[in-house]
Amino acid sequence: MKKEFHWNDETIQYFVDRLDADGWAAAATLMYKFVHDECDLEDGETELDLFDDLCNKVFEKDIEDNHPWAKAEDDHPHWIEDHRKK
Repeated sequence: MKKEFHWNDETIQYFVDRLDADGWAAAATLMYKFVHDECDLEDGETELDLFDDLCNKVFEKDIEDNHPWAKAEDDHPHWIEDHRKK
């Protein structure tokens, strides 16, 4: 079962803004550094658990705010999982 975490709205918006300004690679690097440097792990969580969830939340917020036409009503972005299967 995929873990889901609560993120501060300002944190999500900061990374959405970075994504829009600098592209996905730069935003993902900043998100990883944030998780590594600022987040405390609990209950068997891993940095990858937090990073995956943060990336998905930022992706979803970016689609919602900036590309609403790109998201189907019943479609949930699983880009990380899909990418790993390749």
